[in-house]
Amino acid sequence: MEGAAFDRFVSTKKHTFYNFVGSAVSLGILLISVPWYLQLIGMERYGILSILWLLFGYFGFFDFGIGRAIAHKIAGLSADGDDKKIDVLWAGLFVNLFLAVIGAFFLYFALGYVLTYWVNMDSSLREEVRASVLWVSLSLIPSIGSSALHGVVLGRKKFLLLNTVDVAGKLLLQFLPLATAYFFSPDLESVTQAVFVARLLAFLFWVMASRKALHGSMLPRWKPDVASTLWKYGSWITLGMLLAPLLSGVERLVIGYLRDASFVALYAVPFSLVAPVALLSASLSNALFPRFAAEGKHDVQQLAMNAALAVAILVTPILVVVAFLVYPFTAIWIDAEFARNTVGVAQLLIVGFWANSLAKVFHTKLQGEGRPKVIVWVHLTELIPFLVVLYLMTSYWGILGAAAAWSIRSVADMLLLGNKSGAWVLPRGYILTGFGLVTTAAAASSILVFDVALFVVAGVFLFLTSLLWSWRLGLKGYVLSLMPRAWRK
Repeated sequence: MEGAAFDRFVSTKKHTFYNFVGSAVSLGILLISVPWYLQLIGMERYGILSILWLLFGYFGFFDFGIGRAIAHKIAGLSADGDDKKIDVLWAGLFVNLFLAVIGAFFLYFALGYVLTYWVNMDSSLREEVRASVLWVSLSLIPSIGSSALHGVVLGRKKFLLLNTVDVAGKLLLQFLPLATAYFFSPDLESVTQAVFVARLLAFLFWVMASRKALHGSMLPRWKPDVASTLWKYGSWITLGMLLAPLLSGVERLVIGYLRDASFVALYAVPFSLVAPVALLSASLSNALFPRFAAEGKHDVQQLAMNAALAVAILVTPILVVVAFLVYPFTAIWIDAEFARNTVGVAQLLIVGFWANSLAKVFHTKLQGEGRPKVIVWVHLTELIPFLVVLYLMTSYWGILGAAAAWSIRSVADMLLLGNKSGAWVLPRGYILTGFGLVTTAAAASSILVFDVALFVVAGVFLFLTSLLWSWRLGLKGYVLSLMPRAWRK
């Protein structure tokens, strides 16, 4: 498929670019902060923090899909005045904050139980963990409130504003706790107190952003019919959110249960390092979501097929490069021993994140069309087999087994969602070729990692092959579409 294939969604290229830049900055924040965290608070505290954030993210389901429902509803009201959109904002925000308070209550007890009975840790850290649980639980309230306001900005397609606020919030979330650990105390209570303050400030940023995205009287109002509409759409999103952490994240709990918190860190760091690559797909998917919600069925189908191919074309050469750079980068970034212990995990996750990137497009199409129910049934189908395979593979092979189980599940998710969305039909052969290139790169880099000459030759060859494949299928057209008109000549 030539570069013209991208013309059908070229109007979203600027929005995708804003989203991608925001993701790239987020990756930079992560790369800078993780080694400092490991140095300041230690491996075991960092492992415990990763479990805290995992459970925190799981309780994000108390959003009950309202944030996404707000974005869907406001995108569908694009031709109407802002008064109706403001009705949606207040209905969603009131519901979200009410649910957030309930969620924080249950999160407090869930964290205490899991960290007491499920995670092995040094006894000296138990008191710190107990004190930190309150602050993590309270952080849920501004976080869920922010998701409602995020939905407003997304539905209005204000992607530059959305990413500016998002990056500002991530800066606060990473560096305010880090500064607290450096200047005051590295104990978990102090760090999580700083997280609560950062979440609160981020919520205020989203308040200002939503005010900028909408014009008109912002006086609080309550429209029960609007709240009911949001709830109906959000209910299936909620079920999906309940399943999501069980399908991506539960492996850290299994590692913590079968091993200990330090092994969780050995899994979490390479996961966090590779994960931002999938944000490229998320950037495009978020840019397309309002269009999936507003356009006709035929246009949505063509848009989704082109988007799936675009993601494969863009992500494949990037992940081939990551496969060959992850070991030397980690050795420099943290240290050589850490790199040796995590390189296999990173290579397995690279394959999974390639599939996950494609699955995001299919997932977003189904949500935008108002079919979140299909996503829930697909994830229910995956759940039990994944949990069984995860437990068995982690029991036998530790963190490598956990990474392999997660990647197998990601490939299954891509195939099932692609089939159900209908966007898998046209670009299937092209997509499988991209998958083969990434899998070959991950395997070759793992086998040749200690033979420098062959490692470099294989890396250069596979990168050039993937780049040529992407270029011929449309990468050239996409790159040109992002350039000023005068440069295209």
